[in-house]
Amino acid sequence: MFKDHEWKKFLKIREVDNLQDIDFLKKLTDVKKVKTILYTKQTNILTVDKLLQQAAQIEPSNFHVWYAWGIIKKLQDDLAAAEKYLRKALVLRPYNTAALCELGRVLTFKRKYREAEEIFLGILEAKLDISSIKNTDITFYIADNYANWANDEFNKKAKASWMEKARNAFESVLVAIDFAPSDGRIHELHKKICLDFGLHLFQIGNKEKGEKFLVKTIAEIRIYDQLISTNKETLSLAYYHLAKHEMSKTHPNWNLTEIYVRKGLAVSNKPNRTNTLKKYKKIVKNEKRRKIGQISSFDPDKKFGIIKSKGRSCIFFPNCLSWYCSDIPALINRKVSFIPVQHTTARRSKNLKATQIKLVEAKT
Repeated sequence: MFKDHEWKKFLKIREVDNLQDIDFLKKLTDVKKVKTILYTKQTNILTVDKLLQQAAQIEPSNFHVWYAWGIIKKLQDDLAAAEKYLRKALVLRPYNTAALCELGRVLTFKRKYREAEEIFLGILEAKLDISSIKNTDITFYIADNYANWANDEFNKKAKASWMEKARNAFESVLVAIDFAPSDGRIHELHKKICLDFGLHLFQIGNKEKGEKFLVKTIAEIRIYDQLISTNKETLSLAYYHLAKHEMSKTHPNWNLTEIYVRKGLAVSNKPNRTNTLKKYKKIVKNEKRRKIGQISSFDPDKKFGIIKSKGRSCIFFPNCLSWYCSDIPALINRKVSFIPVQHTTARRSKNLKATQIKLVEAKT
């Protein structure tokens, strides 16, 4: 990397004889070692940043210095500097696949999706030497770029473009899975793409198709009898919206809803979502206790009526029946579905309990 006389010059500038730093700089010529050191945090990132800044002053024409510095800046979320330094590295080695991929990732994070797409597809089309990076990684980067691009297009309400980018994301992530079927990172991206597409379909009113993609999100994947784990945040969102959707149906499957809620609670780590799922669980529990009865009478002046169900008469109060039927007299002598609840004025312990319609057992 450095010439022998440059080592002395470098150490003089730093005024520190740190052999560990010298060893690090020697490793900069090995791309894999650089990424291992940086991503596993074997060296303090601020120390390395300072070290590379000084190295760039000594040998500005060294590709490895700019490449490593670009990665450091990406890890620090300084995307402008990361792009700048990676481009400098590519001026020195225009066809270095590792640097091109890192630049493509930075451009994705900066929402320069089209330029990132050109870089990734260019690597595959030009059939560059990819000994330093796998085809799996490139297709993964392509899929992730399309997935982020699709989300931005949806937020801009560009429906046609959103559908196109979402389709490209699916196709690319499936290719990546073919390359590495046991790579959990790729399966995680696939789940995230299914979740985003499903939620977006819900938002545009295509709930039936959206539900299918949410079910794909929660589907368990096993490779060689090993369960591929999924990010809890992804699962939590999918279970939450599946439970919400099932409850909105005309004839909900309460057993299925309970499964969604139970599993959603098991993976949810966000207080607001956990509280909402608990509320749904309570509603599910009450709905499963729903009874069938017949309204025998209703007094609109006193605002109460009587429901008979399995030989028991219950007084009901219509103040929370408006969601069910605004014209209660029309229900007299007809069977109705209801959930009994203990009224605040009731004292007898045998009163029925639930949450939706207020009832109290009639006095005989």
